[in-house]
Amino acid sequence: MVVKTKSDPSKMKKNKTMKDKKGRQETKVSGKHKRKKTDDTEERPEVLPKKLKKQTVQAEPEEKPEHVNEEDLTPEEKRVLERKMKKILKKEEKRRKQEEGSGEEKQEDQSKSAERALEYLTCWSERREEWRFKKIRQTWLLQHMYDTEKVPDASFSVMLAYLENLRGAARDVTVEQAEAVVKEDQGDASQSADQQKRIQRALEVVRLLA
Repeated sequence: MVVKTKSDPSKMKKNKTMKDKKGRQETKVSGKHKRKKTDDTEERPEVLPKKLKKQTVQAEPEEKPEHVNEEDLTPEEKRVLERKMKKILKKEEKRRKQEEGSGEEKQEDQSKSAERALEYLTCWSERREEWRFKKIRQTWLLQHMYDTEKVPDASFSVMLAYLENLRGAARDVTVEQAEAVVKEDQGDASQSADQQKRIQRALEVVRLLA
């Protein structure tokens, strides 16, 4: 036999009230989250334009075209443009110097180079205590010692004595260059007096160093 229990109306009413309150609270909480999310999405467009605007202002001096009329520029923009032009001119000057070559030899006039090289050789021969080795002078002498106009006969005699002390790769290269001068000029049927003098000097160098 099943006994049916009577439901307490007061308890049923109380449970229903609690469920209604709980539902309203959940609805209220979910509504807050929705409003907060909506607020976040509305705030983002206000921040982004400021950053974009800042980046645009910083990029203006670099992207300014060079053909802009200077009369339309502000004093600050003119100063930026002047600094930019100075950097460009400085780079071009540096590139030009690199193409022409650097070092003391490139800066000297040819006549001064010859004068200083011969003085270097004379100092080595007559004032050995004052003499100091300078590669740039030696290089000039090795390159031009076959030229009778730049290195006279008297200086060439001293040059032969100087070459006796030549060692290492410099000695080998000098011999190769002297042999190349002999082969090059001997192949010419109509030799001038200067060419004959070059061959004679080159042969003396080969005999001395080979």
